[in-house]
Amino acid sequence: MGRPLRRLAAVLLPLLVLAAGAGGLVLLARSRPQPAAAPAEARAWRVAVRTVHPGPKAPVLTLYGRVEAPRLARLRAAVGAEVVEVAVREGEAVAAGALLVRLDGAEITAELAQRRGEVAEIEAALASEALRDEADRTALARERELLRLAEAEVERVRGMMARGLASDAELDRARRELLRQRLAVDQREAALRDHGNRLAQLRARLAQARARLRRAELDRARTRITAPFAGRIAAVAVAPGDRVRAGDALAEIYDLAALEVRAQIPGPRLALVRAALAQGPLEADGRVDGAPLRLRLERLAGRAEATAGGLDGLFRILDAQEPPALGRFVAVRLALPPQPAAVALPAEALYGDDRVYEVVDGRLRAVRVERLGTDAEGRVLVRSPELADGDRVLVTQLPEAVTGLAVEAVEG
Repeated sequence: MGRPLRRLAAVLLPLLVLAAGAGGLVLLARSRPQPAAAPAEARAWRVAVRTVHPGPKAPVLTLYGRVEAPRLARLRAAVGAEVVEVAVREGEAVAAGALLVRLDGAEITAELAQRRGEVAEIEAALASEALRDEADRTALARERELLRLAEAEVERVRGMMARGLASDAELDRARRELLRQRLAVDQREAALRDHGNRLAQLRARLAQARARLRRAELDRARTRITAPFAGRIAAVAVAPGDRVRAGDALAEIYDLAALEVRAQIPGPRLALVRAALAQGPLEADGRVDGAPLRLRLERLAGRAEATAGGLDGLFRILDAQEPPALGRFVAVRLALPPQPAAVALPAEALYGDDRVYEVVDGRLRAVRVERLGTDAEGRVLVRSPELADGDRVLVTQLPEAVTGLAVEAVEG
């Protein structure tokens, strides 16, 4: 057994030595120092830039609004009657005082005659009261004379009774006549004292009757509904044969000379507009149905809607080829006074609503700006204390623009 083992060992030992040597070589190869990898060069975006020159520039705000009429009259029936004539149609232009709707005046004419009769009756009663007062004064003088005679008769009968020439019955008759005469004088005096009260009552009734007569005359005049001013008919609510009650709508008319455009001014631009309005009205132009309008911003709305992000501006229409219809959509361009230190850039230069990028030493730097509007050529006007004359601003829209991004700038 010893000889075979020695033979096997003689074969395996060289193999083991070779394997150990090979393993050492591999270990040495893996553990030797590796050369440092060359850093990858950062990618630079090729972009267009614009050299800016801040200075006074006039912003132009583009707004959108609708035509309104502050002088819009909603005409209603003042009396209940039947419509006998409608003299206009919707959309027609009419002159001031033109007949629009006529109501049947037969009922009003009958009432007018009744009211005139009431006035005449009370005027006659006043004349009668004056005659009655004059007659009472004349009668009072006679009644007093009769009273004096009745008193004298009583004294005469008493004297005769003392001489036995008259009876008690004769004295009683004289006394009754005296009492009746005194009562007549008292009644006549009371009638004269009450003359002033009766006169005041009649005059009050006359004033009431005349007021009813005046109302009836007005009602008759109101059967003719006319245009309160020159304008255009916005709506007609009745037709001949309709029965209307007091307060029912008849027609609407608006003044063509007082048309306005209501357009919302965005909240961020309100400060500029208010400052400009403080110096006076602002001129603007607009287009409606392809036709030009000349406008003037005269004031801002008195209140803002809860859901609005700005405040409405009210533009008076100064000139138009044809007065636009109410509610028509209007595109408005409002020119503001020149703003200092403004920069004009293409729309692509703006990121969000308040950020541009300046290119400094081949890298981007974010700059916060105040957006002023656009200029007459449609370029965006911005302003920032960080932008100086000669600065270069990115005018290419990059999907991942951030401060520090490397760029290769080309003037564009």
